[in-house]
Amino acid sequence: MSLDFPLTLRKPWLLSSITSILSRCVNMILKTDHPSPVDVKSFHLSFLDQHIVRVYTQTLSIFPVSKVAIWRCLLSDTSIKFPDLNQAETAIKSLGDGLRLTLQRFPFLAGTLSLAGHDSGRLALNYPSEITSEDIAKLMRSKQIPFDEHSFPYTYKQLQRDGMPSRAFHAEMFVPDDFVDFPGIPEFGEGQVDFTKSDAPAMRLQACFIPGGLVLSMYIHHSVMDCSGVTAFWTAFSANVTKVAGTRKLEKDEQFGMIHHHLLSSPLTQVAPVSVAEQQSLMRAKLEARVPMPSKLAETPKADCYCDGIHPYERTLPADTACAQRLLVIPAASIRDYRHRMRRHFPEDDPPTMCNVLAALVWTHVTRARGARLLHQGQTSTSIGIATDLRRRQRPPETTEYTGNMALFSKGTLQVADLMAEDQ
Repeated sequence: MSLDFPLTLRKPWLLSSITSILSRCVNMILKTDHPSPVDVKSFHLSFLDQHIVRVYTQTLSIFPVSKVAIWRCLLSDTSIKFPDLNQAETAIKSLGDGLRLTLQRFPFLAGTLSLAGHDSGRLALNYPSEITSEDIAKLMRSKQIPFDEHSFPYTYKQLQRDGMPSRAFHAEMFVPDDFVDFPGIPEFGEGQVDFTKSDAPAMRLQACFIPGGLVLSMYIHHSVMDCSGVTAFWTAFSANVTKVAGTRKLEKDEQFGMIHHHLLSSPLTQVAPVSVAEQQSLMRAKLEARVPMPSKLAETPKADCYCDGIHPYERTLPADTACAQRLLVIPAASIRDYRHRMRRHFPEDDPPTMCNVLAALVWTHVTRARGARLLHQGQTSTSIGIATDLRRRQRPPETTEYTGNMALFSKGTLQVADLMAEDQ
């Protein structure tokens, strides 16, 4: 079929307009068919990152519903409540803008973990040099979880009344939706990731609205951060969501730099994070350079907390005894009081931590509950395993800003009789 265009035009600008439009259309088609490669950066993972168990650290933050804004809840103020569900869209937008700001400080959390080589088994972490709206949409999703007699028979008030029972928060319900797109991630995100089957995201967030509340589900891969690193992320994230809202003046340690308002979905001039990705990557490389090769320390290094299959411990209960979960709620004021009273038993430069106190309480009372049965079975000693933060134990000490894996498994053993003989 021929195109019957005239050889001359009374309005020559029309031809140039048509040419311009066609040129733009061709460019759009070419860009669609051949998208430009994404500029990525690499992030160094230390030997501790490489050897940590390759699982996701799962965190659920649960907020009640009210007409007060979400960002205040993220500051862990229990007197402030979460907005009602008709504000869900506003809440999601605020979380998204806060996440965008936070990822400017920790852009490597928007990255992907993959095998650097099948022979070595080492992991590589690559992340985009610029965080786009499409990246944010992948990193954080939202969904409604309605009340259902079979799948989710709970409201926030019921959960609060029952002490937030763990049976209500099955991973199947709160696991990030796109984990099914990664064959190497086990069902419900629980268990070790098999990187021979697929890559895996460094982090995912999912806002799950339940009747009367919100469950903010966060999964960060352990190879990227330990719990101290996760805490650093949460501190920045909560401050940035607050910043987007402008509901209060931020503390000095919550200020991270400047950002232009066009980077947010709201026309706000905000203080923005400065990326610490290159600094953190370099810190991990320097740490690695200070440590002797593992082969020089032990021929077969191992950790007691990991084993193949089921740990072969002696059973003191009948084989058909049901397994039950319990959530222990201990007031923070009590823990601080215990810690204060215990200080005199510790060196001045190495006082007990809140986690030390919690571990001691749990170990003591669980042993007392089992003590008579253990002694009857001839088991006279009891052991506890905890993660020991090496940041301040390193010489020279590592800064608390270090977000990589910096904890090792520590094992303590005492006599059952000693723990049972205590008066308090």
